Amino acid sequence: MKQAPRRRRGAAIVIVRKDADARPPTRAFLTTGVDVMLEEDSRREGEAHAPGTAPGWEGVRELHPAVLRSRLEAGDPLVVIDVREQWEWDAVRLGTAQLMPLGAFARDSESLAHTAEIVVYCHHGARSLAAARYLAERGFTRLWNLSGGIDRYALEGDTTLPRY
Repeated sequence: MKQAPRRRRGAAIVIVRKDADARPPTRAFLTTGVDVMLEEDSRREGEAHAPGTAPGWEGVRELHPAVLRSRLEAGDPLVVIDVREQWEWDAVRLGTAQLMPLGAFARDSESLAHTAEIVVYCHHGARSLAAARYLAERGFTRLWNLSGGIDRYALEGDTTLPRY
């Protein structure tokens, strides 16, 4: 029996689609073990996003790594949440972040203030988007998902950070 290729930890594919009725090719990805997240682009023709931001999923906005770095350097009062696993946290993390692995996120997130401005990140952005959506469903409104996760942040936000 032929086995599917092994999945790289944190690998995900995000399919952005204009047509809500479009059927994306998710079945092919599922056989390889890759997470698939669907995102509908709800912008109208010609509508743009604020620089460094993009719409996320259901109340969660995407934050560009360079914008996050600027905001952290400016001392903005952000609550930064890392939803990766302990071994990933040990490899690299943002200095101001709190570790709340996705498996315990429902319990750990109970301590978060609904009024806080929260940035959630993971390795590539898929797990953190799921966590941010969970918060949005519970009434949190000041939410950001770090676009591309800490991997993109290491490429475009702070190139001194190691990548894994």
